[in-house]
Amino acid sequence: MDNDNPLKWKLKLTAELGPGECVEYDVTGWERGAEMTLGSLGLSLAEGKAILAEIQTRMVAAQIERQGEARRCCGRCGRRLPNKGHYRSTFRSAFGNVPVRVRRVKACSGCGQNPAVPLFTRKSSTAPELRYLNSKLAALMPFGKVADFLNEVLPDTAASNAVTVRNRTRRVGARLLRDQAKPAGSARPTPSQTLVIGLDGGFVKSNRPLSERNFEVTAGKVLGEDGECTRFAFATNEYEHGLRQIRHALEQLRVDEKTQITVLSDGEAGLRTVQWEVAPGSEHILDWFHIGMRFEHLLDASRAMQKVAPAAHGSECARDLATRAKWALWNGQADKTFARLEELRRWTLSERGPIPEVRNLHRHATDLLKYRELPASVRDLS
Repeated sequence: MDNDNPLKWKLKLTAELGPGECVEYDVTGWERGAEMTLGSLGLSLAEGKAILAEIQTRMVAAQIERQGEARRCCGRCGRRLPNKGHYRSTFRSAFGNVPVRVRRVKACSGCGQNPAVPLFTRKSSTAPELRYLNSKLAALMPFGKVADFLNEVLPDTAASNAVTVRNRTRRVGARLLRDQAKPAGSARPTPSQTLVIGLDGGFVKSNRPLSERNFEVTAGKVLGEDGECTRFAFATNEYEHGLRQIRHALEQLRVDEKTQITVLSDGEAGLRTVQWEVAPGSEHILDWFHIGMRFEHLLDASRAMQKVAPAAHGSECARDLATRAKWALWNGQADKTFARLEELRRWTLSERGPIPEVRNLHRHATDLLKYRELPASVRDLS
């Protein structure tokens, strides 16, 4: 073997169209010299993308031609259907966009049988896998980032942009909404005995200085006793639609008046309203993470008091009350927690004035006292 000669490969694609009928296509070829680096070992990303695009083009063209010939005859009486010509379209897939010519046929003149529904049309020619990739990634990243990532790994003929990703994601969302509008079909033989609903909210702020583009989102999931999980999300201006999503998930899990429902949230008023709408008899448990963050804000505000007036007796009292309130909550003593928070709030009322640190401490103490109505729901979930 001469090590100075380059290595050469040639990739061929063989299509078996029928018994003994084969067609062979030259896909591509490669050549590598004797000098190697880690980057030259095996296929490069560009070569792999080119292979996928070429194979996809050959396969789609053969399948479309085969289907067009199969549709030439009536499926009921076997007569040959009159031809109406072709229309051009583009099949969009994860392995490239393939231009196709789709045959059109008229209804059977013998039995009146209408032709079968076309495989795809100009408005619906995207492969399900590509819609899945777009919608899944768009749920995790901005539309522009999704388009850039897909353009890096998919063939060049499948290039997309932020608008395309957004439109495909919205179409997937619209289909899911249509499915939710249908009566829920459940595979459960018996009603659910226990159920958990997790709720959380977030504020989406526009990257432009336009307040009307800011909105609040409520998200969560319904978890069944056998591991069934349904996720949901809706904007505040689509409140009724969001409730229908949750009720649809409960119907699928066959929830009745005997089902024990537990709701996990941070106790925010909007989330409690959702709970009362979909599961009024459920048990509410506060999310430790969110209430813990509220206590951290309170402790930070009490430390800020010490920086303003480190020698004042009141600042030491404020920090001590905040620390003792958190300790009492973490040890399951809800009554002592709210008593110490109320004492801290009264102290801030007596000391309120032009000092912004006191007003900030008062605000955080009042915020935590909103949980006064829910002391029985505070539990250790660890």
